[in-house]
Amino acid sequence: MRSHVLLLSLSLTLSQTAVAGEGKDPGAVAYGPKGLMISDGAGNNTLALNLRFEPRVDIGFSGDPDAADADKIDVAAFRIRRALLRAEGRIGKDFVYRFRIDAAKGFSFTDADGVKQTASRPILDDAQVGWNGFKPFQVYVGQWKVPFIAGWITGTDQLAFAEQSTVVDGIKSGDTKIAGFGYSRDIGAAVQGTVAGERFDYAVGVFNGAGANTLPSDLGVLTVARVQATPMGKFAYDELDLERGAPRLGVGLGVGWNHRAVFTDAGDNDGANEDVRVNGDVRFAASGFTVVGEVVYDHAHTANVDDPARRLGAYGMLTYVTPFFVAPAVRVSWVDPSIDAQDDAALTADVALNVLIPDATQKGGTMGHHVRVLADWNATWVGSAKQPLGHLLTVGAAFTF
Repeated sequence: MRSHVLLLSLSLTLSQTAVAGEGKDPGAVAYGPKGLMISDGAGNNTLALNLRFEPRVDIGFSGDPDAADADKIDVAAFRIRRALLRAEGRIGKDFVYRFRIDAAKGFSFTDADGVKQTASRPILDDAQVGWNGFKPFQVYVGQWKVPFIAGWITGTDQLAFAEQSTVVDGIKSGDTKIAGFGYSRDIGAAVQGTVAGERFDYAVGVFNGAGANTLPSDLGVLTVARVQATPMGKFAYDELDLERGAPRLGVGLGVGWNHRAVFTDAGDNDGANEDVRVNGDVRFAASGFTVVGEVVYDHAHTANVDDPARRLGAYGMLTYVTPFFVAPAVRVSWVDPSIDAQDDAALTADVALNVLIPDATQKGGTMGHHVRVLADWNATWVGSAKQPLGHLLTVGAAFTF
């Protein structure tokens, strides 16, 4: 008898929630823009859960003109790019939290040299708590994306291509390895805020500088700062204008300084390795169109070495979301791994076609769509080579629920 009463009570609660979900208060349990929403009813203590699953097929063609098998398919495999479980919410009125794990990282994988790696990688991406009781000054601690490059800050759900630009992620193809300019995820603390009616935002953070799920093996610190002006109003980081709305503009500037102390075998200080990166970006969206451009400069000095290493990267993209939610996209990325060397810059071209099934509960924003089907082709040229280093065709889907 008691079980029947409990079932009846739960049924009544969910029925009331379905009606209340149309208003500001989602009730105890509801399905909303961020997935499954659980609330205390007043909205002070909340939990939002959602999953994202990305299966795909990669087909790669060797483009090395000196290779005997230049036209041979050298990659052809199904893969699970991401399998995300995300949780976020509020504790009281002023504290927020966010966690994200990627179960796909627990799979064995084959590296860029064709060697199978069986050791599982850490699956924890984000683990962050913060105080946001005052919009102009908020405090966050934990592990999350270092706020530097706009292309890196853009979330998984908001990408228009299979992967981020090579300016962010770098290039790994056979013997060719060119580092990107992104700082990855890291463990640290930051203050950030918005002012002027959310037309200006900033972030200043201090991190280990060793990457995600990693304690530094040396003595040092990564300090970053980023500012952005959005004179036309709030503008989320999104490569697809799902809202097809009024014009929005974002102009950002970031700087990062990674300082690592160097010691002799006897334990004496022997200088420092320093890496300074500066970036600028411009983003514009209106009526379904999105244009993004970003430039990054890196100046690295190694202890006891006279000449610094200087790198430069830039990319630009254009996307368009049609009224039927079919979204073509083009992007060109350029990375020069050494400004002082000749004929070593890499140019990558991407062309993608997205088919989106919109999320009826929200236009754009955090999720934007429940299902995305993607076809993406890219090719990379290095130096003055007329033949591309290789081609990669990716066909996949992403399910968010």
